[in-house]
Amino acid sequence: MIFYYTSTGNSQWVAERLSHYLDETLLSINSIAKNDFTASDYEFQEGERLIFVFPVHSWNVPATVVDFIEEFTFEGKPSSVYAVCTCGDDCGLTDKKMAKLMDQKGLKLNACFSVQMPNNYVLFPGFNIDPVDVQDKKIHAAVDKVKQLADDIARGETNQVGRYTPGSMAWAKTTLIYPFFAHVQCGHTPFYATEACVGCGMCAQVCPVNNIRLMSDGRPQWRNHCTQCAACFHHCPKNAVQYGSLTKNKGQYINTHVKFDD
Repeated sequence: MIFYYTSTGNSQWVAERLSHYLDETLLSINSIAKNDFTASDYEFQEGERLIFVFPVHSWNVPATVVDFIEEFTFEGKPSSVYAVCTCGDDCGLTDKKMAKLMDQKGLKLNACFSVQMPNNYVLFPGFNIDPVDVQDKKIHAAVDKVKQLADDIARGETNQVGRYTPGSMAWAKTTLIYPFFAHVQCGHTPFYATEACVGCGMCAQVCPVNNIRLMSDGRPQWRNHCTQCAACFHHCPKNAVQYGSLTKNKGQYINTHVKFDD
């Protein structure tokens, strides 16, 4: 079983390829979260794996994935447990956080792997999407990387060396920067819709935590539990969603190799 969480399709792309190689069923954490985690129970069949695929948020596990894991109840026991995180550059100590979350559920994380994918975080000064040529190079390299990781998972690999990228200053990124991200950046945010908004409702549709409600005129209003996944910004067909002044003239990114249906 593969549970995946995605905002622009990168992790969905990885999850779909892993599902193909490993013949594992896919379930969307986005859909489960939008339904208030009412489908968070599962019964494992004998020999079935448990695999999580998700993007790194500020060098840590995304809040929505944490919430899902905390709500997750199950019968039986998976034969192995893996996490595969997507990142623009590196992952910090996301693997340690994931191992702790699994331990709290009475499960042992066999390994946490990472796949570098195109950058999509634009909600901070100096952060932007990758140029198109860099996007293409990352996707091309990820094709072989995901196949390698599927082979690793199939044979029960537990060695993360060369398969997970913590990056430089990993401890500081996860331990110092992530708390600032979680407590200052998330929650109430300066998202708004410009006059270019046509009231299509796409932003509310793709928000995994139901943080966007549509007013009577169809225009979006952001509430106070944003997780900064930036799905609303990237999916807006008119580029009408903006984050204060920080996203002015920044690019949008969607992984065009998947059909984003959440």
